[in-house]
Amino acid sequence: MSRFPFPAPRSLGRAGAAAFALTLAVGSLSAAAMASSSPPKLSPIATAAASGPGTNWGFGVSCATETDCVAVGMSSTILGTATTTADAGQSWRPVATVDAPFISRLQSVFCNTATTCVAVGESTGHPGVAVVATLKGSTWSWSVPHTIAAATNPTKDSVLLSGVSCANTLSCVAVGRDQTAATTVMTYSLDGGSTWTPAVTVGGDGATGAGYQNELNAIECPSATTCIAVGGDSAGNGMVATAVFNNSVWTFGSSADLVTGVSSNSGQLSAISCPTSVRCVAVGSDRSGHGVVSLGYFISGTGWIWTNESDVTSDASGVGSLTAVRCEAAVDCVAVGQDSSGIVTTISVDTGANWTTQAPVASSAGKPLLNAITCVSVNACLGVGQSNTAGPGDDFLVTTSANGGSSWHEPGLVASAVPRWASLFGISCPTLSHCVSTGYEYGSRSYSTVSDTGGASWRKETVMPNVSTVVANYDSVSCASASVCVAVGSTATNLPVATRSTTGGRSWSTPMLVTPDASGTGTLRSVSCPSTTLCVAVGSNNHNVKVFAVSHTGGRSWGGEKAVTDPAYAGGEFASVSCPSVSRCVGVGTNGSDQPSAMVSLDGGASWKGAALPATTIIFYAVSCPTPTRCVAMGNYDDTNPVVAISSNGGLSWGAPKILPSKLGGGGYFVGGACSSPHVCVAVGVDNEDVGIYSYSQNLGASWSAPQRVSSSSIGFTIFEGVSCSGALRCVMVGSGSGMTAATSTLRFAATVHFAAHGGHGTMAAQVADAPTQLRAVSFARAGYRFAGWATSPGGAVRYTNRGRFPFDESVTLYAVWRAL
Repeated sequence: MSRFPFPAPRSLGRAGAAAFALTLAVGSLSAAAMASSSPPKLSPIATAAASGPGTNWGFGVSCATETDCVAVGMSSTILGTATTTADAGQSWRPVATVDAPFISRLQSVFCNTATTCVAVGESTGHPGVAVVATLKGSTWSWSVPHTIAAATNPTKDSVLLSGVSCANTLSCVAVGRDQTAATTVMTYSLDGGSTWTPAVTVGGDGATGAGYQNELNAIECPSATTCIAVGGDSAGNGMVATAVFNNSVWTFGSSADLVTGVSSNSGQLSAISCPTSVRCVAVGSDRSGHGVVSLGYFISGTGWIWTNESDVTSDASGVGSLTAVRCEAAVDCVAVGQDSSGIVTTISVDTGANWTTQAPVASSAGKPLLNAITCVSVNACLGVGQSNTAGPGDDFLVTTSANGGSSWHEPGLVASAVPRWASLFGISCPTLSHCVSTGYEYGSRSYSTVSDTGGASWRKETVMPNVSTVVANYDSVSCASASVCVAVGSTATNLPVATRSTTGGRSWSTPMLVTPDASGTGTLRSVSCPSTTLCVAVGSNNHNVKVFAVSHTGGRSWGGEKAVTDPAYAGGEFASVSCPSVSRCVGVGTNGSDQPSAMVSLDGGASWKGAALPATTIIFYAVSCPTPTRCVAMGNYDDTNPVVAISSNGGLSWGAPKILPSKLGGGGYFVGGACSSPHVCVAVGVDNEDVGIYSYSQNLGASWSAPQRVSSSSIGFTIFEGVSCSGALRCVMVGSGSGMTAATSTLRFAATVHFAAHGGHGTMAAQVADAPTQLRAVSFARAGYRFAGWATSPGGAVRYTNRGRFPFDESVTLYAVWRAL
């Protein structure tokens, strides 16, 4: 999902060659011009530090030893997550993603040796997925994931693996459901989880009815040749399926055993534990919301038989589903679940024949739930799950018991390394090192984050202020200095809002509503502050009319929002504004009829006049004016391809648009852009397959690179929506990755250092680099003098020593400084 200043293009479908049969003049990419300069270096994608623990759920837990355990789950950003403990659950490492671009959730984990665990779940493309964790020293690492598609329809069916167990160190079986075909499935591995067979259907009726779907929720292997899975059928009955290992193949029976309930009030079975090779205990809940248990017995000559589900006595609430069970010894079992008050627990000392009354587990978390438990000894058990309240406290939940499940410690939250569900939209870099970015969770809250390293790393996010109880979303930020920044946007009630920071974006003032125009509503999409006193913001009102607002106090106070009055240009929306001086501002957007619109103010935003543009089906989303005369606009042509346009007279008129088809032949559009004098421009956006793209120019927009895709090994394809150039050769991009995680990256252009002998003799070749590095050794000489270092101007003081480290963030000439002997 991407946030756009106004409705996104109608369609981004593949238009093919027809898209280029244009009536407008199309600019070339000028490959020869681009080849003359070195391509910039894109830094690895990084995520801004979350302002608090991310939202996560724990689904499975298993222990490789009595102390080393692994828990798995999913984040609210639809990423598979995991956390580990080295002290049997007393403390946990932060929840982190597991191969984030590929795994969408991990549902179950089983440790089959003292150093390896196998986890299963679902991938982002919807096949099932399996991954192996390996313990080396005190560190867990994860293998490359293995996808498991449905055997019957591998390209279309969606497979979720819900349970995994290993009969020995090599032989593992996983079960779940084919979510497309509504059938139960199984898969197995004979090499410890590295490779898996296709997911095949397990016996069942293969239908969905009465609100139920065939599914297998959990599996346990009581012997080297037998594994038992539990779940439910399409009629809502408990279901048990048995797999047998024979001739190096695992196979399930042709049909599953149905487990009925009391008075036919049956229900799903959620978990299973087998304390011996001939006895298993399964728990779940019936259709009346009661916890139930079913016991399995192996009888020689007959096979496995299962008792009907029986109720487990509830506490005073009268209900209570059971979600997990663990039998550590031959007779001692503990089960946990949830009732209307939160977690409940019950124990059995006769292998599930009788159970204590469910007892509530005290917790300050809202309606917490434990999804999985394990026991490292008869007494020591631990559970994982989640709280069920929305908000920053909804996190990976853990608890432990020291008395075999009779009582549990207050559930605690595990810290998360997973970013919040939020995107970054606005960015401003007033200096080479300092950048401020803003963004928001959709319909929730806004954030800002600060970098003091030119975008290389980012501080912990700050929650930005709302307007009383009304949510404020800030789309744009502009910093006139390293300390003074202004952010603008709109409230959830569609009123224009602004806030100000005098701490360089680290904290923000109480927001103020910018008095709306006569329409009564308005949205400010973009702001530009050419000085610490003047700020100009633009947007639109609910009558599809362009609006603007001006502050002459650096954002402390604002004149009322005003509508553009020229009827030829008033319609539509302002998407972006750039003020290269305190007198000139340029705004771009649309006229509301799929036509581009550009306007210019020559009095610091007080009044606006229209600019001449070609009559084309273009939408402009961004504009940047690195000088008072040079402006570059970025957007989309005819809903198919990214486009740029140039003005050489300060926005008064614009040249023919240049279409930039991507290297992969796909279309797309630019939603953000920035230029820095003397020559660098960067445009960012997304292609027609929802993959982030960027393009750059090294001659202020005269020619451009073909748009390139942006991806990350940690958070998948990334969409960048804002960019700011913090210097002549560095531009910082912000946006979001898979699951709307805040993402940042820096584009560094190579700098050239020329060396001047300045009284000496000899030659030194210019040095080119795109990152801080040592200067090459001086090769100049001067009779009667020694070399003292390098100055940045003739006659200047020494700034850099011989072979000293140089930042290479700008192209300069260094002058030799000599000292008489």
